[in-house]
Amino acid sequence: MAKWINDPKKLVVITQHMENYGDAENPNWKIQDGETYVVKDIFEDFETKVETFFLPKVKELVEYSNDSRKEYIISYRLEEEDVEVCDPGLAPIELRITGTDDLDKNVYWGWAAHRLTENTNGYMRTDIQAKQEHWTPLPGGVKKDYLVKHWDWDGEDIFDLCSRTKLVLPA
Repeated sequence: MAKWINDPKKLVVITQHMENYGDAENPNWKIQDGETYVVKDIFEDFETKVETFFLPKVKELVEYSNDSRKEYIISYRLEEEDVEVCDPGLAPIELRITGTDDLDKNVYWGWAAHRLTENTNGYMRTDIQAKQEHWTPLPGGVKKDYLVKHWDWDGEDIFDLCSRTKLVLPA
C-alpha cells in the first residue's frame, strides 16, 4: 500500500497550442492558447514515477499534431495539492487514473478528464454560473464520450450541449 506524503502533491503540466494559418505545403504557425493539466494525489511511492510513467502518459494523451493545429507540453512541475495553478477564471483539466491493477507494471484501466469552469470573468452568458466538462482522454488529444453541462446560478442544469442536434449562436 502506498503511503501519503505529509502534503500530497500534484503533477502540473502546461501545454501550448499552435494554429497553422497557412497550409500543409506553406505552414504559417502562430502561437495560440494552451492548457493546464493536473494529475492529483501523487503518492510518495509514485513520486519517482513522474518522469517514467505519469508524464509520458499525459504526453501520449494530450499531445497531437496535424496540418492545422498542434498541442505540445512546454513545462511540468510537482506542486503541493493546495497550490493554485491557473489564473482566476481559467480552469485546469484534471486527469485521473480510473483504476489500476499494478502501477509498477503500468497496468491500468484508463484515464478520465474533468474541468469545471466558473463564469468569473463574464465570457459566458450572464445566466450561466459554470460549465462542467467530462471526457475519456485517448492518445493524440482525442476526447471520447465528451459531455458538457452549463449550470445556472440556482445550480440547475440549463442544457446539455451533447443532446442538441444543432447549436445556434447569438448574432
